[in-house]
Amino acid sequence: MNAEGTGRLTAALAAAATSWKAQPLFLLASTADVYAWQQRPLKEEDCVQPSTPYSASKLGAELAAEQVARCCGLKVIITRPFPASGAGQDESFWIPARSRMLREVKRNGWAVVPVGDLTAVRDFVHVDDVADAYALLLKRGTPGEVYNIASGRPVTLDEIHTRLEQMLEIEPKREVDSSQVRREARPYLVGDAAKLRAATGWSPRRTLDDILRDVLDAQKN
Repeated sequence: MNAEGTGRLTAALAAAATSWKAQPLFLLASTADVYAWQQRPLKEEDCVQPSTPYSASKLGAELAAEQVARCCGLKVIITRPFPASGAGQDESFWIPARSRMLREVKRNGWAVVPVGDLTAVRDFVHVDDVADAYALLLKRGTPGEVYNIASGRPVTLDEIHTRLEQMLEIEPKREVDSSQVRREARPYLVGDAAKLRAATGWSPRRTLDDILRDVLDAQKN
């Protein structure tokens, strides 16, 4: 769906643009999950090797947009955001799911909380910082280029879990639940956004605590 939809959209945009005075700029939100697994911060020139259907579909979207750019002259910028979170994110994602679980632990006075593998390292970016990066790239980005959107701050899921517990003022015992262990999850996903900074001056303005606090506050309602 990502690949086919992007191909159709960019082709239609390129066709319509023939009658416009200015060529439009198409910014594609792909994902950092297209990269091959590496135990270091990832750069745009690193090898791509999607390992899930979602990441494969996103790489397909990149290729579709690039093909239209080559054959029809459409201006395309590709972004690869690293994991983003913030207020209102669906609870199918890890941070809001953990936040909801720990709020239930506090509300019910439970002594134990089930967990999966908390050793994975991630690079979380506040969703508002991602939106800022998109806006800046539309003004200052170079068509035909790929840009990572990343904080460059590695953090384990264990550290995030602990910080959520501290914010909620709870100390439950953790018990591993095998059903929560994702075998396909990569152990390390951290990005290098030097290229984005050089092009736009962007840097993340919100901290990990800002992300967690916004998620927790949104779930109060």
